[in-house]
Amino acid sequence: MKRRFFLLLILLPLLFLRGFAQEKIWLNEKLEEVKKSRHATYYGVSTASDTGTYYLKVYKKHNETLYFEGAYRTGKKAEADSRYGNFLYYYPNGNICEKGFFNGKKRVGIHTWYNQKGKSVQSFSYDEEGKLDGPAHYYYLGGQLRQYTEYENGQRHGVNRYFYPNGKLYSEVQFANDTLSDSAYHYYPNGNFSAKTWYEKGKLSGTCQFFHENGQLSTIEYYSDKGLDSLHVYTETGEEITDSYDTAGLRFQVDVFFEEEQIKEFYRTVVDELKYPSIAIENNIQGRVIIFFIITPEGDVTDMQTINIPMGYGLEEAALEAAKSIKKIQSPPRSHNRRIYYVMHLPIRFQLE
Repeated sequence: MKRRFFLLLILLPLLFLRGFAQEKIWLNEKLEEVKKSRHATYYGVSTASDTGTYYLKVYKKHNETLYFEGAYRTGKKAEADSRYGNFLYYYPNGNICEKGFFNGKKRVGIHTWYNQKGKSVQSFSYDEEGKLDGPAHYYYLGGQLRQYTEYENGQRHGVNRYFYPNGKLYSEVQFANDTLSDSAYHYYPNGNFSAKTWYEKGKLSGTCQFFHENGQLSTIEYYSDKGLDSLHVYTETGEEITDSYDTAGLRFQVDVFFEEEQIKEFYRTVVDELKYPSIAIENNIQGRVIIFFIITPEGDVTDMQTINIPMGYGLEEAALEAAKSIKKIQSPPRSHNRRIYYVMHLPIRFQLE
């Protein structure tokens, strides 16, 4: 009896070690396993188990900071199609960048992305096939909700709400199979309506109303399958304009502001001021930063900030500093006989040659 008891005490630690044995592997920049450390950009520490999976933590070799961790199916090392379980991806400062469940290359369930300060940037819901399905939330830098979008089978389907940085509603529109459908309402920052419209298959339909910021009607427009049939136009004091005018030009005045040359001028202004951060160059970091700002009816540029999933290494700061060179707009945006607040998204790409 004593001998059996003694053997049991020896076997238990062996079984425990077998179930949680650790292994160190070297990985190149593509997360492919290599045999020698001098060829590696990362290294991983895997913990095997008897459940048919193993848990892997991957570190950056040069500074030993944790890059990501998660569960894999056995038999493969750090390959995307062998992921199966919850994963955490990290910024260099140790804060979480993304968390969520992976089944191979597919995201499943709720995935959330954060900025380097730990605040949520966006959160999506995915079905078993990895398609967007359910609510998606987008946030401003300060944590306020920027956009709420409903998805079904990978397409926008349902209500979509967009918000000003101050938390007030900017618009509420409906989508069906990724196409504008039914009612669409837009608002000024003071809460007054900017537009009350109706869509069918992505096109304006029926009676649509557009408003000045003071609440007075700017136009009433009537649409059929052929497009705009007729309209009434009003001043900010409520008087109807009866002079002749070009209805097409009136409807699309906003396009005058966003002519191709104006967009090019935006980019030229930013590129002339843009400086590629040295730390990003040293770490071979490339990518796109999206600058958000609002152009007011007076042409002022306000609420400028980045809204992309942060890449770090100074790219967001560099893009924002360059974009601040965009000053007052000489030709403020107008549409449907009214001055409007226009939300602008300016993508800035950092690319090494």
